[in-house]
Amino acid sequence: MKLSDDGKTLLEVDINDIKKDGTFNIPKGVTAIGKFAFYDHSGLQTLIKRLATIIGWSFYDSIELKSITVTSEVTSIGASAFWGCSGLQHITLPEGIISISFATFWDCSGLQSITLPKGVTSIGDFAFSYCSGLQSITLPEEVTSIGIMAFVECANLHSIMIVSEDDNSIQRITNLLPCHLKDKVISKDMTAMILQIRKTQLSRVALAPEINPLYRYFSLDARYTSKVTVENEIGESIEMDCNKLPSDIFQYMNRFLINENRYYQKAQVLMHLVPLPKSRNGLETYKNKLESIANECITKAKEFSKPMVSLSQKELKASLEAQLKAIARKEEDLKLRFHFKAANAVGKLHKKIMQSYRNTLPVNVVQFKKECKDAIDEARPHLENHRGLKLHLKYLAFTVTGLGALIVLADIGYKQVTGKHFSFFKTDTAQKLSALEKILDEVPDDSKIMNLLTN
Repeated sequence: MKLSDDGKTLLEVDINDIKKDGTFNIPKGVTAIGKFAFYDHSGLQTLIKRLATIIGWSFYDSIELKSITVTSEVTSIGASAFWGCSGLQHITLPEGIISISFATFWDCSGLQSITLPKGVTSIGDFAFSYCSGLQSITLPEEVTSIGIMAFVECANLHSIMIVSEDDNSIQRITNLLPCHLKDKVISKDMTAMILQIRKTQLSRVALAPEINPLYRYFSLDARYTSKVTVENEIGESIEMDCNKLPSDIFQYMNRFLINENRYYQKAQVLMHLVPLPKSRNGLETYKNKLESIANECITKAKEFSKPMVSLSQKELKASLEAQLKAIARKEEDLKLRFHFKAANAVGKLHKKIMQSYRNTLPVNVVQFKKECKDAIDEARPHLENHRGLKLHLKYLAFTVTGLGALIVLADIGYKQVTGKHFSFFKTDTAQKLSALEKILDEVPDDSKIMNLLTN
């Protein structure tokens, strides 16, 4: 990777800078992408980070770039910025951009639908030329010029929607279009119906209480009670239950946070990807597609906001006993592979925690946790480089810290401790495994967990 001397412009990206999943995180402080910075990077799929300027030819021939969100900080996109990005399927443009430059999206054949934001006044020559997959485009009423070659070889472009309630503005912009596209402009009434369908389905998402991130903690369905400590009339600190909140409170809060809500944002993106209908006959199909997107986003929110699970002391003890048995098996396995130092460390760990579990836990929970922490800390240097043992230490720390206290976990955490999935988590096996792997990667070091709960 190469940056400008002031560190603000990304000049060149090496193929090795792009992650295996196709994402690239723009470094902190970078506000602009330079010319040819991503030239011919076939592995780039998604760009992550806010920017201010996208210079011309920045993504030239990045054929696997699938998605990019241009945030409100960006004020200009240079000529031919996305030339040849044939895999580009979705791009979100912010208000504030006033022009689509010369050949900006030349040969973006994967682009099916695009919405130009309010404020765009000009569309340059060849801006969308050879976008063979482009079926629909939405134009704002501020457009004053369209290059005569802007839509060359856009054979599948069948719907142009002009967002305006003014008949004169619609006619003026229609007159700017090449002759062969003038009859592709959707009528004012048709535009109103399309926008109403989109508004209705987005409103369904916005009004779903489950999309609120607080829902799982304070809804009437929550399986546990949040508590706060307050002072009473005589200055004593007392613990009180937080009130549960009805659904309409979450709906009310959603109104103020909706543009930052991930479910609403996802619904917006997916709905704008759906090509506009060619005629009134296609309105029902269009409506069904948007309704399906709204349903999917609401369902995902409901899955995530399902009540969390409280693990009982019985479950935690059973988990600890199972993990101690697994550790004992590891000791024998290490001996067979001639890792005698590690085997010895495992043996000591097993012995100390077993003794503490039997003798200390029944009489002093805090001391039990301290003894376990000391045992894990002693064993860690000998075990964390052995395959699977670091994970054993992590599971062990989770279980130990939960004994003697209420532990509340979502399904993935429940699976970590108990070895089984809770029934409410409605996802298929592959998704569960992927989510579990992600959670384990993000789990802090077991020593930090122990420190938090023993101090």
